[in-house]
Amino acid sequence: MPRRKGPKRAAAGEDITLTKNADSLPEEKKRRKVDSDKTELKGDSTSMTVVEAGPAGFKSAIVITDSDVKLPGRKQVSYEDFTYLKDKGQPGTQVMLAHKYTDDVDPKGWWMSEKLDGLRAFWNGNNFYSRLGNKFYAPEYFTKNFPKDIQLDGELFFGRGEFSKAVSIVKSKDVDKGWDKLTFEIFDAPNIKAEFEDRIEAVADYFEKNRTPYVHVLEHVLCKGKDNIEQQLKRVETLSGEGLMIREAKSDYDFGTRSKTLLKIKSFYDAEAIVIGYEKGKGRNTGVVGALCCRMECGTKFSVGSGLNDKERKNPPKKGSIITYKFQELTKSGKPRFPTYIGVRIDMDKPKDAVLPAGKNNE
Repeated sequence: MPRRKGPKRAAAGEDITLTKNADSLPEEKKRRKVDSDKTELKGDSTSMTVVEAGPAGFKSAIVITDSDVKLPGRKQVSYEDFTYLKDKGQPGTQVMLAHKYTDDVDPKGWWMSEKLDGLRAFWNGNNFYSRLGNKFYAPEYFTKNFPKDIQLDGELFFGRGEFSKAVSIVKSKDVDKGWDKLTFEIFDAPNIKAEFEDRIEAVADYFEKNRTPYVHVLEHVLCKGKDNIEQQLKRVETLSGEGLMIREAKSDYDFGTRSKTLLKIKSFYDAEAIVIGYEKGKGRNTGVVGALCCRMECGTKFSVGSGLNDKERKNPPKKGSIITYKFQELTKSGKPRFPTYIGVRIDMDKPKDAVLPAGKNNE
């Protein structure tokens, strides 16, 4: 495997913002100065070491605390709330993200699972957080048997093709409404000191002893090769699933990065756009929204009406909302061909275009 570059070190004397738990630390302890000859930060019960910095004022500082669970030979990132303060506009949990699968990858021996169209959620031992660091307020009964010392990465899932329903439940202020219809689909445990296979097994063992109807440890099957990928992708999509994920055997959890050890496989592309207006409905949709007027990250404008249900047409996503849509390819003018609305993204605040391989752009 290619050797990974080590993390950047803090600049001496640089003023940064750090926290183990933004809600529990006093205000005066949220800011620290790096000593002229050290990168270790002291001042409360746990010393913290800066191991990675953003380009301006440590906007994305990553810290290690004494209580971290480290993987062998790797500088691991983990702390109580696993979130950053939002004062510099760079919030977020540093979850591991996937690259897209390409034909030059031999998937034989990788672990294969279904790609779920749920809401990404990170359990830090106390609460759920989104990729942006926003807290999800799950009812107590839902998390009753969850571990306090194991971090869990997964998705809050309603069912195939039901992304919008999952979002509606999670963002609702009424925490008792609908959570019993969700499951937390777990696909990793970032702070366990082990390889991928052992991390998943440890989580399965924990929930075998601490049973709950609201947790499912996602099944992973050993991939036999590219033909196996095609067979399973066709099966999942026939069941209205989103696609597949494959994970390299014995791999680490790569915090805060898009990892080459985790790949996503789909027969369509998806992206995020911002809602800027509405088109009036015609025919059976007279009197309600016919389509959402959207703008892509690149600035291209397009409309999407397919995928909206009757409820969403009566009460469409607000202007400024970020939505996810899927499409087959881009037209010569750069617009998505046959776009379909999937749902509102409450874990994103900016549009994001899909990256298409050579030969798929502007067809």
